[in-house]
Amino acid sequence: MNTYFLYGKEDYDINKKIEDLKKNFLDPQFSSINFKTINNPNYNTLEATLLSQGLMNINTVIVINCEKYFFDKDKIDFSDTELKSLEKILKSNLFSNKRVIFVAKIPRDSQKKIDTRRKIFKVLASNKEKSFEFDEYKPYDKNLPLRVIEIGKSFDFKISAQIAEALIKHSGVNLNVIANQLEKLILSIYPRKIVEINDIKKYCTHCDDIFALIDKLFEKNKDDILIELKSLLFKRHPLEILSVLQSTISNFLFIKNYQNKLSNFEISKQIGIHEYRVKLAIDKMKNISFSELTNLKLALIKTEESIKEGKLNEKLALEIVLLNF
Repeated sequence: MNTYFLYGKEDYDINKKIEDLKKNFLDPQFSSINFKTINNPNYNTLEATLLSQGLMNINTVIVINCEKYFFDKDKIDFSDTELKSLEKILKSNLFSNKRVIFVAKIPRDSQKKIDTRRKIFKVLASNKEKSFEFDEYKPYDKNLPLRVIEIGKSFDFKISAQIAEALIKHSGVNLNVIANQLEKLILSIYPRKIVEINDIKKYCTHCDDIFALIDKLFEKNKDDILIELKSLLFKRHPLEILSVLQSTISNFLFIKNYQNKLSNFEISKQIGIHEYRVKLAIDKMKNISFSELTNLKLALIKTEESIKEGKLNEKLALEIVLLNF
């Protein structure tokens, strides 16, 4: 069977791989019936999905989100008999007109990892040529600027290494956020085709928006938090806001932990943000404890999991986690 296994923390790369696998395989005339997504099916549902015959032999792509096969207190386990049956199905030559993509997205900033010793992993990853891990980039990753330039090219938008580095410094290392910023730059500087450093400062205001929300969050004024959040939601997708919040709070945790051990300059080099941002963060956190920040980070991670598993509405989930801080 034409089966793929994608996993890791970099959602952008996972989603891009899915789009690449759909491209030139699906007939756009049948877009409403030739692509579907199933979330964490039990074995009986999974087997029925894999063995089902598509309509009129139309090429079909099925994405099976399978995070619960590896994580969560509600983890879905398969018996040895079921695993052997699943392995046999996946190795069969059934249905050449079907591509099945198993996807296990791991929340950013979480300590979760795919347990490669589990039998289900060995079954899904048995074909190494069709098994891909997409780990999140780090601020110190030397390949990240080239990756940003590549994303720009996908929009038919050429940027220099200097611009790529400036964008990373300003917006962080989440590729979804960077892609969003690049799209914003394309629209904002049109008809110009060359980006300047000042364009990033002028048009890529996402992080500043998040800092304003965090200010209200740390003041613990629920009315102001709601006002700031609703303003953000007019401009940003909830998962985009959540992603930058997680990244920012992770930086704040590092700063809080080392503010009396390292200089602001040393901290800025460690986490890849400007020294002035470090000073601002220390000032913001004067009345916030390390344990409060830790609990907030864990709550944000859990919220992302709940959204991706379809348990909570995206906007409602954001409101709940922030108002409960």
